[in-house]
This record gives sequence, structure tokens and C-alpha cells, in this order.
Amino acid sequence: IFIDEYQDSNLVQEVLLNSISREEEGGRNLFMVGDVKQSIYSFRLARPQLFLEKYHRYGKGAEGCLRIDLTQNFRSRKTVLEGINFLFRQIMQAPLGEVEYDDAAALYPGAAYSGGRGAGARQIFVAGGDYFSQSQYNSVKKSGDDLFARFAVSSRPEGSHEGGELPDEEQFYTETLAGIYVEQGYLAEAKKIYSKLSLRYPEKSIYFANLIDEINKN
Repeated sequence: IFIDEYQDSNLVQEVLLNSISREEEGGRNLFMVGDVKQSIYSFRLARPQLFLEKYHRYGKGAEGCLRIDLTQNFRSRKTVLEGINFLFRQIMQAPLGEVEYDDAAALYPGAAYSGGRGAGARQIFVAGGDYFSQSQYNSVKKSGDDLFARFAVSSRPEGSHEGGELPDEEQFYTETLAGIYVEQGYLAEAKKIYSKLSLRYPEKSIYFANLIDEINKN
């Protein structure tokens, strides 16, 4: 009997599992997978204590049961895992979350990564927010990425516009900054930035005009 996400089981589920297993006859046909650090369903009567009791008991080899710790992580690089381990060793302790983030709970790199990007790796730039540079656009466009070309619009070199160099103030004008002004209620400043951006990037002028129109409606 295979049980996934066992850390979120409740007492009713535990009774059902025991009733259909061969545990009472001395059989061992339960295979449970879970991570108590991911238990988030106490509000739905989940009992992570069921997992913890077996976690500690099986770790001692009790009753012929076996605990297998899956500590290797194949999704993240070593530097990411080191940061995560450092953080959670400080905040995840038994008195707070009923689990101690120790060496047995920590994550260790299981995949080898080359120093640079591997063959076939893709670097993605998000279009529609702050603008990427012309060099970034060209480097991706040369790859013949049709999906990228469908959403991206070639921008001008950073810090330039049709009239020459941008004034110092306007070099920091981005859609993100305008959005912050909107959230904080500085609507005039936001409209000013959108107007400047529409002049700098005429291919997106309708988009910025619509944003200004939304501000005026409110």
C-alpha cells in the first residue's frame, strides 16, 4: 500500500490504512512517503504527529521497519541549498515546528552543474515590463526563437532615444517605477513616466496610453 504526503494524514485515514494493511498480522506492506516540514493541513485535522512518531521509531530500526532519508536535491545548485539550510537551521526547531532542522533534515546537492549554462539551456527575458537592452534582444533573436519574437519588441540601446542622450532623471523611468507611484497614490508622477515611455518606445505607445487612461478613470 503506497501512501504519498503522509505528513498530512489524519486519524480517520490512519484507521482506514491500518484496517486494510497486514500490520496487525505482522506483515509489512505499507510504504509511506512524506516530509513533515511540508505539513500545512492542521486546520483540516491533519496529524503530523503520526508521521513524526514513525519517523523517530523507524529510524531506530524498530520492529523490522526501515526509514529512508531522501536528502539529495536535484533541482537546485549548491549555493541555493547552502542558503536554505543556513536559514532553516536558525528558525525551524522542535519547540516551534515539532521538527529539528538538523543534518538529517538538511538538503544536499544531488546533481552536478557546469560553471556556465549547459547545452540547450535557455535564458528568458520578460517583455512588457522594464525594457531589456538591444544587445539582449539581439542575442536571443539570433537563436530563431519564434516564441520570443512573438512577444518581444526590439528596444533602443539603453540610455538613448531619438533626440540623443536621455536626461539623468529620465534614465530611471521604468514601468515598474510608474507602478509603484500608482500604488502609493502619486498618479501625476505615474502618468508623467508613462508619457515619457510612450515617446521613448513608440511601438508600445498604445499600451502606455491605455495605462494612462486607466489612471484617469480612477
